[in-house]
Order: sequence, then C-alpha cells, then structure tokens
Amino acid sequence: MKYGYVVAIALALLLFAEADPRASAQSSQLSVNLLTPAENETFYAGPQSLTYSFPVNGWVTTANPEPTLVKVRLEIISGSQVANTLTTRAQDDGSFSFDVTVNPLGPSGDFTPDQKSCSFCHFISDASLPRGQVLLQVTATEPNGNQATAKRNIVVDHSGYATVPVKVVLADKPEQPAPNIPVSGSTRLYLWRTRYQVALTDAQGLAQVRVESLAQAPTHYTFRVEPTVVDGMLYESVAPASATLAPGATTAPAITLRVRGRRGQINGSLNPKGLPDPSGFTVRAIRVPDGMSYSTPLSPDGTFAFNDLPIAEYIVAADAEGYTSLSQRVNLAVTPDAGVSLPVIAIHGHTLRGAVRDVKGNALPFAWIAVEQAGLTHRTMPDSGTFSLSGLDLTSATAVSSAPGYYHQAQAVSFLSASPSLDFALIRRPETRSIACGRGDIIVPPESRASIEKEQIVLDYGWVWSAGECREHRIVVAGTNVTLSNARFAIEYLPDVSTWLYVHSGTASVESSSLANVVTVRGGEMLALANNTRLAPAPYDPAAVTALTRAGPSPILLTWEPTLEARLRDGMAQTGIGLAQATALITYSLIAILFVVAPLVILVWWSRNR
Repeated sequence: MKYGYVVAIALALLLFAEADPRASAQSSQLSVNLLTPAENETFYAGPQSLTYSFPVNGWVTTANPEPTLVKVRLEIISGSQVANTLTTRAQDDGSFSFDVTVNPLGPSGDFTPDQKSCSFCHFISDASLPRGQVLLQVTATEPNGNQATAKRNIVVDHSGYATVPVKVVLADKPEQPAPNIPVSGSTRLYLWRTRYQVALTDAQGLAQVRVESLAQAPTHYTFRVEPTVVDGMLYESVAPASATLAPGATTAPAITLRVRGRRGQINGSLNPKGLPDPSGFTVRAIRVPDGMSYSTPLSPDGTFAFNDLPIAEYIVAADAEGYTSLSQRVNLAVTPDAGVSLPVIAIHGHTLRGAVRDVKGNALPFAWIAVEQAGLTHRTMPDSGTFSLSGLDLTSATAVSSAPGYYHQAQAVSFLSASPSLDFALIRRPETRSIACGRGDIIVPPESRASIEKEQIVLDYGWVWSAGECREHRIVVAGTNVTLSNARFAIEYLPDVSTWLYVHSGTASVESSSLANVVTVRGGEMLALANNTRLAPAPYDPAAVTALTRAGPSPILLTWEPTLEARLRDGMAQTGIGLAQATALITYSLIAILFVVAPLVILVWWSRNR
C-alpha cells in the first residue's frame, strides 16, 4: 500500500512536469486556455503585403456563476517591454477574443462588394505586434482577485530586400560574358509563399537580382537561366546555383551561372519525293514576324537543310515553275532541331498577271484582284502594284480590282492566249484625301481612320501611302513614330491582322514608344510594326510579303464608278464580255446584216422596178 502511494505521487509529478504551463494556467477554481495562435507560430508580412490582423482566441473556466464578471487582459511583450495591452470580459460561455495587427504600416486593401470576405483578415486593430520574438500573455481576474495566466510565444517576420550579384558566363568560353540574359531567382517562403524575381545581365554579364529576404529565418534561393532567346541565340543554364541569405541580410556574395547558347536548324524533304527536276525548287524559311527570308535550293535527293538559323518562328515553303507547296510553321524556340515534310502540289490551269495603278500611272500598293469564277483573291505587291494568279482552269473569267480610296473596276479576260495580262487604271474617289509633303502627296483613303495635323498623321486603322517622295513628315501608328526623309512609302495597319511599313526609296526613322529601339528603314526594306516586338527591318521580299499577309477577300466594300460609261464597261465585264469581244460582236453583226439584208433590198428594188 505504501508503495502504491509512492507510485501515484510520482505519476502526478511526471504529468505536472510534462504539462505546458504556457498553454494554460489556473488557480484551484480559475483557468485560462488559449486556442490560437499556436506555440512558436510565425506570422509573415512582406514589403508589399496588405495590412492584416488575426485573433487571439481562448476561454476561461470559472466557478463564478457569471463568467462575464471575469476580466481578461492581453499583454504583448517584446523582450522585457510591454508593447501593447488590451482588456475585455469573458462572454457568457467563457470565451474571449482579441484582434492584433501583424503589419500596421502595410497598404490597406480596397475591396469590391464581392470581395467583402477579404476584410475579415485585412484590417487594422487596436493593438499592433512588434517585430521579432513576441510573447502573448493572457491574464484572467475574478472579482475576488483570483488570477490565472496563459502564454504563447510567436514570431513576427517582416521581410525586406537583398541584392544578389549573379555572374553569367558561357560554358564553353568562361572568359566571355553573356549580356542581356534574364536571370531568375525563386524561393518558397515558409514553404507556402512563392517568390520569383528576374534581372538582366549587363555588358559584363552581371545581373543584380533584387530578392525578398526574411528577417527572422534564413532564405534559400535558386538561381537559373530559363530557356530564353536573345539576339537569335537560345540560352539555358547548365545547372542552377543556390544561395542562402542570413536572417535580415541585404546583400550576398556573388555567384556564377554557366549557360550554353545555340542556334537553330531546319531539315526536311518534299512530299512526295521523286519530283521532276529537284534543282528547280527553292525552299524558303521566312522569319516571323519581321519577314527576314532565308532560301536554299533542293538537293538532288529531294532534301533541304537550313543550318545556323537564329532562334525564332518560321514559315517554311517551297515553289518551282508549275509547283507550289503547303507552308508549315516551325518554332525553333520550342524545337531547336526541327524536321518538316512539305506537301507539294502541281499547279494546273492558266496564270493571270497584271498591275493595278491609278489613272496617272502610279502603282497602288494595297489592292486586291478577285476572280469570282475560280473563288480566288490575290493582293498586289506593295512596291509595284503587280499581281499573279495561278491555277485558273477557265476559258474566260471576270477579274474585279479594288483598292482603298478608289472605285472598283471589272475586266473580262480570255484564257485562249497563253499568257493573259490585265492592267487596271482605277479612278480615285472624291472623298480620298491628299496631303502635300515635299515632291509628293500622302494618300489617305476614306476607309482609313486617321487624324491629320500639321506635318503629322495619326493612323488608327487602315492604309496610307505616298505618290512621290515625302520629306519631313511624321506618321504615328501602332505605338511607333515614323519620320520620313525623302521617302516613297506605304503603311498598312490592320490590328491583329497586318501592320507593315514598306519603304520603296529614301529613308524612314522609326521609334517605338514602348521599347528603347530606334531603327532606320531604307529603300528596299520593310518593317513589321508592333508594340511588343523589337523593331528589325528586313529586305523587301515578295515571297515574305505573301507569306506574312493574310489571304482572303478584299476588305474594301464594293464602290463602283457612277458614270454611265463606267457602268456599261463594268457591266459588260461582269457578264463576261470584254470590250474587244463587244466590238467584234458588233462588227460581225454589221457584216452579217450587210451580206444578208443588202441582197434582199436589191432583190426587192429590182422586182418593183421590173
């Protein structure tokens, strides 16, 4: 029996020793229990975190029949100093709650009505928490003076910023720096809050990556170069590098990243193989979006290869006399070594060639030729106004020409001749505007949305071009400023479809409003204009123009010249009767009348006079 008492006392002492006095403490009839926060819980706030608060919740157990008479006091202690104090009374069920703010200097949230639940956490309370190690002490006091206390230790971590220098070198040439390479640093703070920062390397290959750094715990970062294209080279880090920032660090030792760079390659063949005279084929790889064109002949075995290509997206196509191919898109940023098989199609039927000009002989850079009987529409070339339609398996047809700012015109064409040709001379509509600029005019058709100021045109949609050379004029289009200098030019701006500057002669200086990129476009060059691309002129190439401008019907509404002569001409053409055919028909009719009617008249006259 004596030993039983000893064992009982030992067990009681053991349980007392294992109990956490900070979780709850009580007198014989009063106890305080804390529900939240947890012991050693960390409350994190970043430099840009919205102000937020959390509750200190718990309950008291008392023998007093009225728990609301029990006073509850929260003391927020930092080191040996009491930073803040809050008091309240227990509820009828003995529960209590205090709201405390983690980051009182954080920006306040501006929430919409459907985000009202966010305000449950993002608000500022009457008590703020200091940074670092904090002790929360809750004391309950009964009216008779009995007290009980509970404690919680928490951590308040307000992070800051640190700069990590990262040196990027080429793996095969460590002495050579790699400029303009984006270096990323990533981490997961307290295993749940991801952070990702990027910085570009300078001319010496050094990137200063500004990262977030915890104040109360080490911060582990991983640095790498994600696959990225810079000046036509695909760069990627050989292996990531790590760095650990000490708590509260603002700088870190430099680390080195080795990267490898490579160019692209396109290999392929024509399908089907064994086509006649492979040497007659030319294969082109046209870079998107700037239109830089690369070409190569077809090998005797029907294969082709483009080596050492800048990493970009390309349109690959082949053509030869009497043959064409379906084009294919290849993105070397996804697959640096790409293989393609180009389906080849034999062209049957006739080819119609010609040009579209105005009545003064000036080429119209933006015009469309439609042959309705064949269901074909083709654009003219911006430099010359010429066109070429192949695969017309017809004996005769009607071709309709349209251009912004000009009346439509129809012509009948017969394919009895080997190489039919049509030249259109379109009549200008009266609402088309001309702006004098040096030795030429800038044409602004009514289909374009443009505002005209002194020596400046702001083009929001459509087309503008020059008849002659323009000097010292500026055109604002697609986030760029185009300044002309004795230039003959054409601009097409169809958002999400086609945005191009063609300079036929002279020069144009182009400056982007969103990129620090100023280029000079010279005669015989073209430039893709876009806010999100680096401006890079390319030599004018009709094949690139055809590949990069969307095919389809003319975007110009039908507008026919109202004169009677034009109506008769276009009407006959639309019915398939050309002017020569009409003349021949009238001539043959007159001859027939002469040979048939004249003998009858003579016979009647002779019979009467007899």
